[in-house]
Amino acid sequence: LPHIYEVIKVEKIKVARVKQKRTWEASSWFVHHFAEGDPKKLYLYDIERKVCKVVTTPYPTIARRVIASAQQDNHIYMSGGSEGKKFLATTLECSVNGDLTISYRFLANMKEGKDYHSLVAIKNRNGPFLYSLGGYNGARLKACEVFSQKNNYWEFTASLPFEWCGLGGCCAVDHKEIYIFDGSLSQKEICCLNTEDAKPDWEIMLYKNALGWSYSNWGGAIQTNAGEVLVFLQSNKSFVFNNEKHSFDNKYPMPTSDRFIQSSPAIHGTDVYIIG
Repeated sequence: LPHIYEVIKVEKIKVARVKQKRTWEASSWFVHHFAEGDPKKLYLYDIERKVCKVVTTPYPTIARRVIASAQQDNHIYMSGGSEGKKFLATTLECSVNGDLTISYRFLANMKEGKDYHSLVAIKNRNGPFLYSLGGYNGARLKACEVFSQKNNYWEFTASLPFEWCGLGGCCAVDHKEIYIFDGSLSQKEICCLNTEDAKPDWEIMLYKNALGWSYSNWGGAIQTNAGEVLVFLQSNKSFVFNNEKHSFDNKYPMPTSDRFIQSSPAIHGTDVYIIG
């Protein structure tokens, strides 16, 4: 079978493992998750040693509502969050060491404070970038921002074709395109942004109502092979998206009723791991 699910229990934490026939070139030795949305409590799971550790981050204590995070190489990036009517524009980089300790540095603030947005990390010929997509700061947002890690600077880029928030449900493909699969309950489109275009703009690829899934918040997605993306919904279901055909080839139920939300999947060897 191309995908076989297994749930691993580590110190009362559930980690889902998806066995793959092949793997995309990206690989990671750990996977992360924030406990109950608290950006100061970071769960780190060492995939090879099967060890889970909780570390404390220096993220502002005010950020008690949902932040966004992305994982690339041995780095975890965090941004945004809110408490009451105060929305944060904070961006933090945490570098994970082999003993599951972290070192960190604060990066430049986003252009605007927000929560319930998504963060995507891309590394291509133009350098490593972070993309902040949509979100909420009193209203749902269309605005997207891009951060140059070389210049430590955020700037606005192409806006979404719809107001969007809800975390997850999006990922980078081939270190070039960004796909949004799921999120805001009002979102019916699956869309794509080619970050290497001279004037990048979002393109609507297809509509979800033909796929037989209900719209949800807090999905997740990760590229697993060339031309394939594994998409998690806010349920115990997942789909495989074929990037070349722009279609969903298969649907795979997970062996647990738990929903893996506000989590960033990671690939190690031939498996995909997600914790939540």
